[in-house]
Amino acid sequence: MVIFIYFIFLLILEIKDEKNEKENISESEEKEINDKKNIEMNEKSEIKEDKKEIEFIPNIKDETINLIKEYNNLIEEVLKIKDTGNGFYNKKNYEEAEKYYRQGIEKIEKFSPINQTDEYNSELEDCKYKIKSYKKILYSNISLSMSKRENYKEANEINLYILNNIDPDDESTYLRLLKYTLSLGDFEQGKKIYEDIKNKFSDNEEKFERIQNNCQDLIKSLKEYDDQIQRNFYYKLLNYTLTGIGIFTGVCLITYFAKKYYKSKY
Repeated sequence: MVIFIYFIFLLILEIKDEKNEKENISESEEKEINDKKNIEMNEKSEIKEDKKEIEFIPNIKDETINLIKEYNNLIEEVLKIKDTGNGFYNKKNYEEAEKYYRQGIEKIEKFSPINQTDEYNSELEDCKYKIKSYKKILYSNISLSMSKRENYKEANEINLYILNNIDPDDESTYLRLLKYTLSLGDFEQGKKIYEDIKNKFSDNEEKFERIQNNCQDLIKSLKEYDDQIQRNFYYKLLNYTLTGIGIFTGVCLITYFAKKYYKSKY
């Protein structure tokens, strides 16, 4: 009877596993599709091009005009470097792509303008914003390049740097952090990151819905992990129960035969 119950239990679990297996999305196919779009989508979400004409501001200081020129020259150089890196990325030469992305970051970090001004100017502020955005893009692209070589731990160090030092609210970086953590097999940490995402973005319904749509496969992986934990628990519970029943049955049989033996002897 106990063995029959055990086999019924195993049959139920096997049927559930088969159902989950049929529902699984092919990860390799999804990566094949996303591989060609990662860089482009990342950059489009980061930079908002200002299409408005620059307003003429009378009596603008020469220092401000020259400083804007310096920033625009920097932006042009960084864009060329980034685009070269993207070319190598699209050819799947991720190491070479990473070199160019780092070169772009170094160019930004070493930038020391000759001209200085305390004058507020909207075009100058726009230049500074673009430089900060391109710096985030370059770091994001480094993270993507590392992930393509399965260096998930190093890629997540880059993601944490972005969140801690450049943009603490960048949803794309949070998604990469979650994805690479699960790729490392650290599902407990993945659950914590997902909770952080929910706490951070749940107030913004539109943004949170977009994040959920973009990480459905990751959420599914977390659910499957929880299901596996639950199955393991029931397996252990069943084994302990069967072990307990076996021990109890053994003790009863030993007691029974011991009594029978002593009765027949004496």
